[in-house]
Amino acid sequence: MNRSAIVLILAFLVLPWGCGPAEQSTPDTGEDAEAGAGVAIEDVQVEHPEMVQELFRNDWIHVAKFHIPVGDTLPMHRGGERTVYSLTDYTVRFKHGERENVVTKQAGTAHWHAAEPHEAENVGDTPVRAIIATRTKETLPGNGGTPVSLAQVAPDVARVLLDNGRVQVYEVTLAAGAGIPEHVGMNRLLIARGAFSLEIGDPETAVEVRPFSQGDLYWAQTHDVEIRNVGEQDAVFVIIEFKN
Repeated sequence: MNRSAIVLILAFLVLPWGCGPAEQSTPDTGEDAEAGAGVAIEDVQVEHPEMVQELFRNDWIHVAKFHIPVGDTLPMHRGGERTVYSLTDYTVRFKHGERENVVTKQAGTAHWHAAEPHEAENVGDTPVRAIIATRTKETLPGNGGTPVSLAQVAPDVARVLLDNGRVQVYEVTLAAGAGIPEHVGMNRLLIARGAFSLEIGDPETAVEVRPFSQGDLYWAQTHDVEIRNVGEQDAVFVIIEFKN
């Protein structure tokens, strides 16, 4: 079996611990809308690097860390279809076109937004910190197999944070020595929530041991994979699976 390329990105983030119930599949910002007053920024990372830090980019997704201080506003900008993993508790007022809504999120939860221009104002008393994975291409890579979600393969270790027609997000906890059996994994992004080591690979071709630090990101295209925690402590990480 051929194994697709895997990229490990050291992001050096500090991810706070937190948990919450699985998010509803309804997006917070509604359907696509025209921008209201003002002109939407095409590349918010370039215009506001103090609030947006790029972590990873490939042909299919773009990943960034967002930080909006209390009372500050990220001006109207073009946002693609995106999955948000909250690092802190926060409250944000979104403005999109003539509409606006206020949402409160907890650290350790995930939610989804439709593609549309929007403005984000921190109206709470804590900074907004989140990792946002934006889909940049409709078609994702494949290997000829049928990808299987972690919910099907290892429901005992994967806690669902979000599941809709576009993504599935899990918090995974693997005890020392535990593993996830061989399966055709979906195109996915891993966010490490601690220090651990995983043995990852296709048992019929090659297996490698990958050390992770808290905040590391790991992108893997769909391929045959088996995962085992070869460290001495629990491996806790978030997986965002992208659906075709």
